[in-house]
Amino acid sequence: MELGRLLPIGNQSFAKIRRINAVYVDKTDLVWRMTRSQNVCFFARPRRFGKSLLLNTIKEYFAGRRELFDGLAIQPLQDAESGENWPKHPVLHLSFARANYFEEGAIEKVLEMALTRFERDHGLPNASGQDYLVRMVLDLEEAQYKLGEEAVLVIDEYDKPLVDTFTRDKESEQWKLHESLTRQLRGIYNCLKDMDDTLRYVFITGITRFSRLGIFSGLNNLEDLTLDPAYASICGITHEELLSNFRPELDRWCREKGVEQAELVKELQMAYDGYRFTSSEVLLYNPFGLLNSLKSCEMNYYWYLSGARNALQQIMPGVLVNWEDLEQPKLLAPGSMAQMGLEAKDPAVLLFQTGYYTVKAYDAERNLYQVGIPNAEVRFALYWEVSQQQDDKLAEQMNMGLIFNFVRYVRNEDIEGFMGLLKHFLNRSPYAQRDEGEDVKDVKEYIYHSVTHLLFELMGQYVHSEVPSAKGRTDLELETEGAVYVFEFKTTRVKDALAAAMEQIASREYAERHVGGGKRVFAVGVVFGHDGVAEWSVEEVRG
Repeated sequence: MELGRLLPIGNQSFAKIRRINAVYVDKTDLVWRMTRSQNVCFFARPRRFGKSLLLNTIKEYFAGRRELFDGLAIQPLQDAESGENWPKHPVLHLSFARANYFEEGAIEKVLEMALTRFERDHGLPNASGQDYLVRMVLDLEEAQYKLGEEAVLVIDEYDKPLVDTFTRDKESEQWKLHESLTRQLRGIYNCLKDMDDTLRYVFITGITRFSRLGIFSGLNNLEDLTLDPAYASICGITHEELLSNFRPELDRWCREKGVEQAELVKELQMAYDGYRFTSSEVLLYNPFGLLNSLKSCEMNYYWYLSGARNALQQIMPGVLVNWEDLEQPKLLAPGSMAQMGLEAKDPAVLLFQTGYYTVKAYDAERNLYQVGIPNAEVRFALYWEVSQQQDDKLAEQMNMGLIFNFVRYVRNEDIEGFMGLLKHFLNRSPYAQRDEGEDVKDVKEYIYHSVTHLLFELMGQYVHSEVPSAKGRTDLELETEGAVYVFEFKTTRVKDALAAAMEQIASREYAERHVGGGKRVFAVGVVFGHDGVAEWSVEEVRG
């Protein structure tokens, strides 16, 4: 395997990324704009989407480390304002990401470490042992006085103490701990209320804004940039950025695996693209999944397996048992999207905040967001969670590689290959194995019917189920760039099942609406028996 370039997977240090010459997708023009908005900003994105790297970039910018930004978009912008001697603001960096909040004094320990480092870096006397809120205020004021520049405060994953300790049991000791941590966090922001003359900029990241709790009530003029279209692409990787920044990785993958780049890019889009966080129609790849796949030249559930399932399991069991409901897009108002997801009545709020749903459309007239599943990785992750609740025997066999094999046949308009793979898959499924003593006549065609529907649903944008027509509903339609396949499913319990399936497509004119639309149209009849696909047939429909 070729040694590729260094990719910034899991690296949250902007300085280190620049020092080791890792690939960096330049978002600094947006950083420039963001730091010229309100003085106190909040920004939410799901985990592993680059919030911490963004915050760290802002930190280094305000620290005046011009050398780190050599060749990036922000450098000429700042040079035009201040020359090459950038202002050096004292920056206090609080990160709540790693502490154990079930341990006593966890928040105090976070502040102790951060303030000790801040005092050391700026030549301030160590004030350990002093009340941590008083110490923070005095340190920021003293640093401003000493350096002659206003201080900057950046706070990463402010909500982690609350997410980690949340429980629905309001009588439990854990809830008391959760409430205590809430009061402590509120106290931190309250003490910043009268520091406008001291603070140049405050930047806070998290997964959700806890508006109900009034945690930020002490901050003047807090601006929530989460849904702001101006920053739609600041976290994540656009399709254009993939092609312009990662061409060497794409070329290496194609050489090692012997695949065409156009085909590879389509599969990467299907697996990791599709995220959208604002009313702007900017689509983004999940950076963690995309970068890991480019490094390994393999597609896998990188984001999901990295710990993204934890938030889901906090609302399990009960919410995720209905796969059909999960598949349906939901409508959310901006206000509900800012709620604490774990406490929201609508599980779609939590699914959106944690990255399992994304914006699919925006209704400007009603100011409503339609949210749904973004891509194949998330689709499989949700299916897996549902299957674990339902003891689904098929879950182990459903994987991204299998679905991509089906998709390749669809893209190549190879219905013979597609049906051959479907028959092979169903014949090897757990449902094809009868228990000892089971009546051979007790066939399971209905299960194969359901499994096939699920298999097609996991393929996402290529599939439309139960499409209505004037004379009924089609079982399923597959659509490619050049063809439409209209499926009708029957079981061996139906007399002359295959002929009946083909006749139903014709007599009810299921395929007629596609004829003349510039694509070839095919009718496909499929008959299920107790071993899977018993027989099938395909005919082209002509006008």
